[in-house]
Amino acid sequence: MKTWWIALGLATLAPLVGAQTAAAPGAPASAATAPAGTTQANPNPVALASVGAQGLQPSLAELARSQKNLELAVARIDGKLPSAWWLTPLSTLASVVLGGLITGGIGYLMQARLLNHQDEQATKRANLEQSLADKKAGHDVLQTLFDWRVRQFMELYGPLRALFDGSNEVYRRMNEALISQDPKRFRDLTLAAESERPADVDPDGRFFEIYDEELGRWRKFRTVMDWSTVYGRGLGVDGYFDRIVDIGSTISKLIGEKAGLVMPHHAELLGAFGRYLAHFEVLRELHAAAKRPQGEAVALPTVPLKVREAAAFPNNIQRLVRAGAEELLTELGRVADGQPKA
Repeated sequence: MKTWWIALGLATLAPLVGAQTAAAPGAPASAATAPAGTTQANPNPVALASVGAQGLQPSLAELARSQKNLELAVARIDGKLPSAWWLTPLSTLASVVLGGLITGGIGYLMQARLLNHQDEQATKRANLEQSLADKKAGHDVLQTLFDWRVRQFMELYGPLRALFDGSNEVYRRMNEALISQDPKRFRDLTLAAESERPADVDPDGRFFEIYDEELGRWRKFRTVMDWSTVYGRGLGVDGYFDRIVDIGSTISKLIGEKAGLVMPHHAELLGAFGRYLAHFEVLRELHAAAKRPQGEAVALPTVPLKVREAAAFPNNIQRLVRAGAEELLTELGRVADGQPKA
C-alpha cells in the first residue's frame, strides 16, 4: 500500500522536475542558438556553475518538501502517526460490541434453528407414539370385541342353537309317532306356498296339527295345551316328551345364566327368552304332575286353559337364536380372514 502511494507521488512530481530543467526566462542563449556570425566568447566555467546552482536550488527544495508531505500522508494512512487519545479505546469498544453482536446473532440463529429442529423431532416422536398408541388401542379394542363375540357365540348363541335344533328334532320324531298311531287325529301340514303359511308356523316350515273334536276343526298342536291328550295314553310318545323336558331344563338354565351375552340389537330375543321361561315353567309343572303316582296326580290342581295358552312355545325364539348365531359366525369369519367389520 505504501509503495503504491509513493509511486503515485512520483508520477505527480515528474512533470515538475522536467519543467525545472528547462531554461529559465531571461537566461542567455546557448552557443547553439546564437545568431550566425556572432562572435561568442568562451564562458567562465565558475560563473556558469554558480548560475546553475542558483537556478536549481528552488526546484530541489520543492521536490524535497513534496516528498516529505507524501511520506507524511503515507505514514498517516499506515497508522504510524499518533492519533487522538480516545480513538483507540473507542475503536476497540466498537470492535468488541460489533463482534459481540455478530457472535450473539449467529448464536441466536443457531440456537433457534436447533430448538426448532428439536421441536420438530419432538413433534414427530409424539405423533409416532400417538399413532402407535392408537394402533395398539385399536388392536386392543378389536381383540376385546373379538373375544366378546367368541364368548357370545360359545356360551349363548351356539349352545342355544344346538339345544333348540335338538329339541325340534325330538319334537318332529314325536309328531311322526303320533301320526303313525292315529293319522285321523294328527297330521303334519307342509304348505307349498310361502304366502299360505300361518303366522305361527314353525321355523322349519312345518305345521303339526291336531283335530279338535270340541271345535270340530284342525288346529295347531300345542304341547302345554294338549299334554294330557297324548302323554300316558299308550301312544308311545312319553319318552319323546321326557327328552323335550330335559332339553328344556338345560335351555332354561342357560338363559338364566347367560342372557347378559345377548347382542345389544337383539332386544327382541330378550323378550322371547322371557316367554320361553314362562312356557317351560308350565311345561315342567305338567310333566311333574304326569310323572307322579295316580293318587298324588289327582290331588294336583290343573293349569287353567288361559294360562296354558299364554304359555305356548314362542315360535320366534328359534329364528332369533339362529339369526344371531349366523351373524356371529359371519363376523368372526371376517375377522379371522383379516377383513374389516361390515
